[in-house]
Amino acid sequence: MSPKKYLWSVNAVYNLGFTTHELWELISSPNNLEKFHPFCNQNPVVKWDGARSIDKIYYHGGKVLTRNFFEWNDGKGYKLLIGENDTDLSKVEWKISKRATGSSLEISIYPYRFNEKPKFLNYLPFSMFIKPALSDYLWHIGEGLKCYQETGLPVERNQFGNHKWFSP
Repeated sequence: MSPKKYLWSVNAVYNLGFTTHELWELISSPNNLEKFHPFCNQNPVVKWDGARSIDKIYYHGGKVLTRNFFEWNDGKGYKLLIGENDTDLSKVEWKISKRATGSSLEISIYPYRFNEKPKFLNYLPFSMFIKPALSDYLWHIGEGLKCYQETGLPVERNQFGNHKWFSP
């Protein structure tokens, strides 16, 4: 599977106290989302092999998405395609950067919905519906990462509030 070309993305950058090595160890470990993702019920591995890795996300709200990794840069991040089927795939990039104190993680989501041509027809629905919902989703993940970093304990279900797409 190769990624499509998307028009827009939704990004978030988290400044964390992890070293870049610690952050990489966290996000590149099997079942990693179970530690810090507040909407993830389970994150079982299908195959864990760098750029050929595949896992699933079972959300508390019942949705199940498959993540197919296609690029893996040790210590720096990865890229993946995610979706419920083989046609409606969003692209997601995780990128680690070093900071003076700690590290930062940038997550960029290129959602499939309203993100292909014609640009003028898709801009408004993308901006009004998709972008705000994904920005909220990414905020929750950032809070989960910060909480996990501070406590070392997995976050709880919907710990920072609900999300209309991914939690009941």
